[in-house]
Amino acid sequence: MEKENENTTITKDDLQFIKGIFGKNKTPVSHQELATRLAFEKNSSQMNQEVKIYDSRCRYEIGDLIYKPYDEPLLISSKGVEPFHGAVVLKVVNIIKYEAFQYEMLEVDYSGGGTFRKHIEYMKKTKTQVLLPSNQDNQCVNAKVLEKEDDPRLHELPMPEKDLKSLEKNLVHELTRSKDFFNWNEFWQLKKNRLIISDEIMNSLQTKLSETKKSCSSSEIISQAFGISPDSDLYEIYWISQNHALSKQKKRFILVSPEDRGKWHLKELIDSFIKDLPLNAKKAKVPSFEDGIKPETSPYEGFPLKLYLSWREILSGGVVVPKNMNRELSHIREYIFKNSDSKKEYTVYYYPTSLAFIGLKEFYESNNVPQGASLTLKRTGPSKFFFSLKTIKKKLEVPKVTYDPVKDEFKVHDETDFSYCSTNKIIFLEKETLKQLFTFYKQRKKLDLKELLLLVMKNFGYEGNELFLHSLRAFHLVDLLKRTFYEDVEYIFRNSSEFMPSEKKKGVYIYQETAPAEEEDIIPDEGLKTPFDEKEKKKKTLSPKSRLPEIGTIEGDFPGTEAEEGKLQIVEAAAPSAEKKAVIRKIAVKAEEISAAAPEIVKEKEKIKAPALEIIKPKKPKEGKKKGRKVKLESERGPKRRKGVKKIREEQIKLEESEMEALFAIKTVDKKEFTETKSEEKKADYKAFVQKEEPKTGMFAAKLKTALTKSKKEQAEKKATKRRRKR
Repeated sequence: MEKENENTTITKDDLQFIKGIFGKNKTPVSHQELATRLAFEKNSSQMNQEVKIYDSRCRYEIGDLIYKPYDEPLLISSKGVEPFHGAVVLKVVNIIKYEAFQYEMLEVDYSGGGTFRKHIEYMKKTKTQVLLPSNQDNQCVNAKVLEKEDDPRLHELPMPEKDLKSLEKNLVHELTRSKDFFNWNEFWQLKKNRLIISDEIMNSLQTKLSETKKSCSSSEIISQAFGISPDSDLYEIYWISQNHALSKQKKRFILVSPEDRGKWHLKELIDSFIKDLPLNAKKAKVPSFEDGIKPETSPYEGFPLKLYLSWREILSGGVVVPKNMNRELSHIREYIFKNSDSKKEYTVYYYPTSLAFIGLKEFYESNNVPQGASLTLKRTGPSKFFFSLKTIKKKLEVPKVTYDPVKDEFKVHDETDFSYCSTNKIIFLEKETLKQLFTFYKQRKKLDLKELLLLVMKNFGYEGNELFLHSLRAFHLVDLLKRTFYEDVEYIFRNSSEFMPSEKKKGVYIYQETAPAEEEDIIPDEGLKTPFDEKEKKKKTLSPKSRLPEIGTIEGDFPGTEAEEGKLQIVEAAAPSAEKKAVIRKIAVKAEEISAAAPEIVKEKEKIKAPALEIIKPKKPKEGKKKGRKVKLESERGPKRRKGVKKIREEQIKLEESEMEALFAIKTVDKKEFTETKSEEKKADYKAFVQKEEPKTGMFAAKLKTALTKSKKEQAEKKATKRRRKR
C-alpha cells in the first residue's frame, strides 16, 4: 500500500514532466491522457530494469523482476474465481530458505492491474503469501533475460485502474493550484501559450447572439473573429483560449453544448425563454417527515420515456422529465427534438431547476394538444431526441385553457376545441372538473403540498367503500393549483398517515380519515368503583321517606318513628304497668308465630329466584359420528356463560329488601292490634301511636298483609260463633 501511495502522489518532478509535454506542441491535452503518461513515467525505472524468465532451478535475489506465464483460474474473492491466461512481471520482495529440503521460496508482488492484481489484493487481504519455488536441489542455475519487445508491461496499464483514478484526481488538483497552467473543461495548456481575447470580440459576439437568438459554435466564432480555419495549426490554441475567456464571463455567456468544440449562447436570453411561463411558477412547499420513505418505484425508469402532458407543460411548450434523469441531462442545455411523424426538428433548451425542456409551443398549438396526451421521447444521441404523440382517428372535444402569469392562475373558457390526440381517461380532466378546481384558488395560498392533496382528495376523490384517487390524476389536479413534481406527490402519499396504498390497484391511494384524539378518563384516587358500589351510593342518596329502615333498627316494642329533616326520631315510652306487660306478652307470642312462618315465606321467594343461582352441570359429550373426528369435552369448549357477580348481588339485595318489607308489614299489623286493645282497656293511661303516612311496601308485603288480615277476620268469626253456641 505504501508503494501505491507513492505512485499516486504528485511531486514537483511530475509537474516538470507535464510541462515538458506541452513544451513540444501547443495542442491542448485532457487530464486523462496526462495521468496515463505520468503513470508510465513513474514506472519507467522498472521498465529500464532487466526482467528474468522464471525457472524453478534458477536462483534469484530480492528486487529481481521475474517473467512468469499463467494459464489457470485465480482466486479473487472468498467465492469468486476468474480464469487468467497470459504473462506477468513479478517482483521478488522476500526469500525463504529451506536448507533441509534444499530449495528456496520466493515471495513476490505485482504492481500492474487486471485480474492478477485482484488476485494479489485478495491474497494480501487474507494475509496469504504468494510464493514461487526456486533453486531446487541447490542447482543455482543462472536465469535467462527477457527481450524488451516481449515485455507484457508495454501492452497494459502500469498500475491498477483504482490507482490511476487516484493519480488523475491528484493531478487535476495540483494543476488547478499551479500558476503555470490554464484549462477549459478537461483540456489543459500552459499559460504562456494562451492568447488574449479583446473586449471588442466579446461585444460583437454578444450582439450577434442577441440578433439571431441562436447559439454559436466556437469554430464559427474563431473563423469570423480571427479568420482561422479548423485546419490551421494555430486553431487549437485559439480554440482553448477563446473558450477559456468565454467561461470566465458567466454573467454574459453560457455553454449550451460541448459538441462542435462548444456552443455558446447569451445567459440573459436563455433565462427569458422560461420567464412568465407556468413551469417557472413558485413550487408548492413539501413538508418533511421523520424517517421519510422515498417512492420505491418510479413510473419513468429510462428511455424511451412515456409521459402524460399537463396543462403547465402544454401552455409552456415544454416537457417535464423525472428527477432521476436530471444528472444525465443537465450538462447540456441545448437539444434537438425531431418529430418522428413529420421529421421536423425543434431546438429546445433544458432547465435543470424546473426539470423541463422548453421549445415545443409551436408543435403543441399546431396539433391542439390537450392535457393527458401521451408523449414518447427516444434518445438518439448525446443532444438529440425523437418524439412522437399518440393520436386517434375520431375527434376529441377538449376544453380551452389560458394562463395568467401574474396570479399564477388558469382559466377555462366556454369555447371548446377539437383534437386528434389520444388522452388517458384516468388523467384527463373535464371542463366541469376544471371549473370546480379553479374555485379553490383563494384557499391555496397558505397550503403546503400535503394540505393541497387532502383538499383534492376530499373534493375530487372517487367514492367507493372509501375515497380513493390515482396518484397521476392527483398530481395533475394539484399541479393546476400550485406547481409541483410527481415524485413529491408520491412522497406525500407514501409518508402521510391519511393516505394508504391500494393492495389491488397499483398507483391508487385510499383516503383514511384520522379520528380525533379522545380525552383519557381520569381515575380518582379512591380506586375503581364497581356497578354494585354505584348502586349502593344511589341507594344512600334516596330521600328518607322513600328508603326503608335497615334490618334490626326497628324494635317490636317501639315501632313508631318519624322522618323529619332527614333524621330518625325515636319515641320513648314510660315504664309499662302489669296490664301493659300482659298485652306485650301476647304481642310477643304473636310475633314469634309470625317469625316462625317467615322462613317458609322466604323459601318460597328463593324458589322463585332459584334458577338464577342454580349450578349448571356439564353435559356428557356426544360421540362423533365420523371416524377420526375428535369430540371436544365441555371443559375444552370453555365454561358456559353464567350470571355475573353483579347480577347475583342484585338478587341478594332484592331478597333482603323483601324480608325487610315483610317484617315491617308484620310490625305494622301488631301495632294496630296493640292500639285497639289498649283503647278498649284504658284510653286515659296510654295514647296509641298514630302513623301519619302509611309505609310504602312492595307487592310481596302487600300480599302477606292481606293474608294476615283475612286470617284474623276468620278467627274473629269463629270466636263469635262459639259465643253464640254457648248462649
